[in-house]
Amino acid sequence: REGLLAGRLLVSVSTDGFRDDLPQYHNSAIFSVAPLSNCTLELSHLALAGLADIFKHGYAYKRAGVALDALVPEADAPAPLFTDDRFEGLRRLMQALDFCNAKYGAQALQVGLFPSSPLWRTRQSFDAPGYTVKWSDVVVGC
Repeated sequence: REGLLAGRLLVSVSTDGFRDDLPQYHNSAIFSVAPLSNCTLELSHLALAGLADIFKHGYAYKRAGVALDALVPEADAPAPLFTDDRFEGLRRLMQALDFCNAKYGAQALQVGLFPSSPLWRTRQSFDAPGYTVKWSDVVVGC
């Protein structure tokens, strides 16, 4: 959507620094993205590989993050040395995903891994009822 390609990717994890009763761990790793890319599939694969490098079992993590750096406008980026059908297929897939999200709203389609364990689900305890989404949640007065 922004027309930028990433040249570097940073992955970080940290525990809660305010919890003196728990063991502390903070780490990050920076990876070069070559060739430059804006493909969510390639970038998420690299981010997961980075997470595997810095993750340590036995810690109560509070935060994890991914940041892109060395951003270059797509028009100014050097052409890839080798192109193949896979490169073109990924480019077209990302264009289709961007088109659908522009037409139907952000996050209408997402690329990602979904947790198999409920421990890693997002916390939704503060979600408002879906009064405008589900008929069963509509309050009926007399």
